[in-house]
Amino acid sequence: MQPEELCGALHPNPLSRIHERERGPGSESAEGMGSRISTMKGRDAAGSGAPRPTAMDTAETGSGKDPMVNTAPTQSLWERCTDRLVRGRRRMGRRLAGPHAWFGRAAAEHGPVGVVISYYNARPVMNLIALVDALRGTPAGGSYRILVVVNQQEDRSLVLPERHRDILVLHRRNRGFNIGAWEHGWRACPEHPAYLFLQDECQLVRAGWLAGFLEKAARARVGLVGERLSPPWDAPWTELARRFQGHRLAEHEIQGRPADRVPCYLHFLARHGILCGTRGDHLQTLTLFARRDVLQAMDGLPAGENYGEAIAAEIGISKKVQSLGLTIGEVGPEPFWYFRHPQWVERAEQHIRSNAA
Repeated sequence: MQPEELCGALHPNPLSRIHERERGPGSESAEGMGSRISTMKGRDAAGSGAPRPTAMDTAETGSGKDPMVNTAPTQSLWERCTDRLVRGRRRMGRRLAGPHAWFGRAAAEHGPVGVVISYYNARPVMNLIALVDALRGTPAGGSYRILVVVNQQEDRSLVLPERHRDILVLHRRNRGFNIGAWEHGWRACPEHPAYLFLQDECQLVRAGWLAGFLEKAARARVGLVGERLSPPWDAPWTELARRFQGHRLAEHEIQGRPADRVPCYLHFLARHGILCGTRGDHLQTLTLFARRDVLQAMDGLPAGENYGEAIAAEIGISKKVQSLGLTIGEVGPEPFWYFRHPQWVERAEQHIRSNAA
């Protein structure tokens, strides 16, 4: 099957394929349309979601050594899922079940969770320090290790206060925004059983912040947990395309030409071999939590090179998880339960006041 036959892959109007499928008898879902995109030679972007891993950007670690990168050919997603399932079930002497059940029942392994904080060094460091102080000064409900990944817009190293000198700091080129930094962090330190991804601008709201994510991620079939879903995007792609028709934003392009939002995002997903599914529902990348086995099965986090691709990558993370048969969800009974963000601070405060009333 050619790429242009899939879920809008590399097609000037990605939605046209979805419309065609909807109109025809026995139509295939948008998810089915994007299931097997051809391997393509794309731009070299860390965590881009390409079928095979690429070398990460040079990293400066606390030990002074660059993380090693496995550049050997990798198995397909299905092969990796199946192999892990079979080995585990044989060891435990249980009947084989589907990979979805295996992932869904797996709780986080013993060991500290990796808390990966992205920091853009063109901004003041005060928000980062305040976040780290809050994390360490508030009961978490579990063990963790903080990793700071610096997106270097300016050629200078991050020096934390003496009280935080034990924190591992990684430096990388400023590529892929926060998602690129998160992808870099977990791959550089792959020993943790699960990862909590934060931005330096995140603000801690309440105690038990880690326990909440651990508990939610251990539930059956849950693959990705965050602070806020995006309700306006929980609609069929065709409906979203109609809703945003003519809505143009900066750096939203297809093959160098300005494009509407939805075709731009679908084009990115298809180009990176990500199943678009039938709807645009996704978790916002303000705060995310995922187990290592899920991150490995989904081949990591996709990252974009510009503003439009960054939004598409945000959607792509949730779509990758859903393509494994797993669900996405908010960590608390309300958005911003454990962490809030200045981008949504007013709405977060409204939720907090409402809950306290």
